[in-house]
Amino acid sequence: MKKLLKSISILSLVVAFIIAISAQAKINSGKAGNSHIAHLYLYEKDADWNIVKHGAWGKMKYNLLGSSFDFVFNGHNLQKGKDYTLIYYPDPWPGKGLICLGSAESNKGGNVHINESVDTCDLPAPYDENYNNGAKIWLVLSSDVDCQNHRMTAWNPMEYLFEYQLITFEDTDCDWPAKECEPGQKEECDTGLLGICALGTKTCSSEGVWGECIQNKEAEVESSEVPEHCVDQLDNDCDGLIDMEDPGCEGPVPLSVGII
Repeated sequence: MKKLLKSISILSLVVAFIIAISAQAKINSGKAGNSHIAHLYLYEKDADWNIVKHGAWGKMKYNLLGSSFDFVFNGHNLQKGKDYTLIYYPDPWPGKGLICLGSAESNKGGNVHINESVDTCDLPAPYDENYNNGAKIWLVLSSDVDCQNHRMTAWNPMEYLFEYQLITFEDTDCDWPAKECEPGQKEECDTGLLGICALGTKTCSSEGVWGECIQNKEAEVESSEVPEHCVDQLDNDCDGLIDMEDPGCEGPVPLSVGII
């Protein structure tokens, strides 16, 4: 009898150990051994960003490097009959420059399966505020994302799945262009126009690329009927001629204005 009880105790410990290992395997994401394959778990999270116990979840198996981002994603406990899209989300909101990785409709059991190969270039992108840390992978409602314009259009986080940890992907045949500037940064520039139209301002885009040089002042009419423009030593109409040198300023200038 003692031997039987001892055997049962040992068996119970083995079962408990297997359950613990399985639970740990479910929550851990990352590289699988020495291969170029990795796993990422996504979870439903509450308002405090804690994983919802027994909530919706999913697992993505993906390659760490290659000419394209190859992955298989399986989601569970989701809303039934809903269209979902797996995305790479770069900060800040609304995720301008995000990449839609694939979409599918959940079945009657609330499960969704997405298997795709996508040309993404390296992840994360250099315009991502998380560039030094890694890429965010989310499963969102397809109705909340604009894949054509690469941005989120609505925010319903209780319906999404969020990554357990950030990931990286090395694209072997694609490199993002070097980051030229910090998003939102502004700098004076030369528009290439003449006169008061020459000075402009350019703004750094969310992708870290300088935008068009926008002139600070628009061209104004130069005429003897508006003589202040004909005696201010400025090329107000941006044609390269100043004051009375400009045909637009021909004619008498009222004495009340005064000529220096």
